[in-house]
Amino acid sequence: MEGTTQIVHERAGSRNFLWGFLSVVCAVVLVRGHLGAQTSAGRITVDLIAGILLGLCVFAWVWFNRHPASLAISSDAIVHHHRGQSQGTRLPHTGHLFVSRTMVSGKHPVAFLKVVGSQEAISLGNFNLAEIQQASLAAGWQWGERPHPAAGG
Repeated sequence: MEGTTQIVHERAGSRNFLWGFLSVVCAVVLVRGHLGAQTSAGRITVDLIAGILLGLCVFAWVWFNRHPASLAISSDAIVHHHRGQSQGTRLPHTGHLFVSRTMVSGKHPVAFLKVVGSQEAISLGNFNLAEIQQASLAAGWQWGERPHPAAGG
């Protein structure tokens, strides 16, 4: 018998912090660049480049808020729905769940949700792990340790 699907939404705070911070930085660059430019050609160049970057950051901020990512957790799979796309990354229920951490540039850990028996992975960057654990346990998933490569399989 198939259970209900639990939906876990990405944290709005981390998404808003990133795009809000980048928008503020671009606005500061625009103002300081405009005021600090010595020539009108320099002002136009700074205004154009910083203005375009500011516009892109604000557009991305609005777009990401209108199309937030989510995890659909059911008894047979966990599906990460990408923003604005109908298809998503699917983790089939082939074993227990575990968190795999990978170092980026040798010093920045990035966490991924994985399942034993599948090569797929879902980035946990903007999701609350406690919410995922609660929803997956309610859907009948089990959590375990990351399998060791020497264990075979």
